[in-house]
Amino acid sequence: MAIYDIFISFATEDIQVAENICSLLTEYNQSAAEHDKVSYFIYTQSISCTEDFVKKITGVLSNVKIVLFLASRSSYQSKWCRREIFYASDKNIPISTYIIDDEPMNEEYAFLLGSQKRHNKKDINSAEMLSEMLTGLKGKIVTISSSSHKDLYASKNDNDIYNELNGSIEVLYKKALSGDAKAQLEFAKHLYTGKGIRRSYTLAKEWFRKAAISEQAEAEYCMSLYARYGVAGEIVDFNEAFIWCRKAADHGFEDAIYQTGMDYYNGLGVEQNYEQAVKWWEKASVNNVAAKYNLGVCYEKGLGTPIDYKKAEECYLISANQGDADAQENLAIMYNTGKGVSQNNKRAFKYFLLAAKQGKVGSIYNLGVLYQNGYGVQKDIKKAFECYKKSASMGLPSANYNLANCYLLGVGVKADITKALFHYEKAAKKGHKKAEFNYQSISESLRQDKQV
Repeated sequence: MAIYDIFISFATEDIQVAENICSLLTEYNQSAAEHDKVSYFIYTQSISCTEDFVKKITGVLSNVKIVLFLASRSSYQSKWCRREIFYASDKNIPISTYIIDDEPMNEEYAFLLGSQKRHNKKDINSAEMLSEMLTGLKGKIVTISSSSHKDLYASKNDNDIYNELNGSIEVLYKKALSGDAKAQLEFAKHLYTGKGIRRSYTLAKEWFRKAAISEQAEAEYCMSLYARYGVAGEIVDFNEAFIWCRKAADHGFEDAIYQTGMDYYNGLGVEQNYEQAVKWWEKASVNNVAAKYNLGVCYEKGLGTPIDYKKAEECYLISANQGDADAQENLAIMYNTGKGVSQNNKRAFKYFLLAAKQGKVGSIYNLGVLYQNGYGVQKDIKKAFECYKKSASMGLPSANYNLANCYLLGVGVKADITKALFHYEKAAKKGHKKAEFNYQSISESLRQDKQV
């Protein structure tokens, strides 16, 4: 397995940003000396349709020097990004994060990744910004080659922090020393974030533990995050993470209630139990959009509860109307197919459109299908073509196939057999059988025409 310098973790919706970074790296490598070249891995360019995706990803991550995470609304919702970052953290692989939109980083990622310099998409697409990113990454690669990931968290003089305290932080420290559990929690948070004090993840953990022993629910949850993500270079321990998380959930901490459901659902640190997942998500769903969405999935698929499409629809509706893109897409699919609900193409169009605006590639593609056929919306073959074009650029093979059909038949665009073949081939390489058949058939027909 090849060893790469950089693994680029990104959501499909952000593929243009990722490819811009790849272009910069390629351009840099063309003029760099051999020993200065930077190798990178991006799944859209490095995995063939015949390879085992999971095996390839984990194999590369096990040998990579640094992970570049493109943080965005889409990547926070991406199950693959979460798995990649989770795996990288588990293996103590350094993660360099670039926030590429205005979506606030959720608490889970914020705790794992720490504070990062914020860049928006406009900046990150500029040559200057990309050059700055490359320079920073190269510096980290060199540093990492000669030091362990654990060293990145270590501080040679952590205990000197106590001698640097003054003002309100010193007052808080004295209250924490006296055994005030709330003060211990707040002092730990200052140490973790570096707010008003020099940062130390190691000392923060000590104070989180003190507060957790006194049953401060938030501190218990923070202890679970330390164990879950191996913060401060420690070994990831899902069993310990679950124990702390369950304690925090029992004491009413909302994030812990949701995460306890996730742990039961995924079988992390505890035996997989869909019934328990449903139970905890029902508790969390009052204030948690993601929990409500997850309940919808369970009701739709009959996980931990009997199949109930009406309840699934209700859960998806609540989450969708609060902006959850996955819920919007799932709801649209139900209305589009009539799965457990009355088929309603107008509603399907409404929610595919909402999800598409948030970058859901499947929804963008399905909008194309609706526009092309006039389902739930006035027929518009030009808009259909644009939807297929956009979703194809995001790596969806079905979109490449439909786009090829448009070029072949002149639907919404001038007929172009060369472009049709290009997209059939692209879809075929990703395992699309119909595209493969069309590509081979048309290519053979063209060869025979030339011979005549």
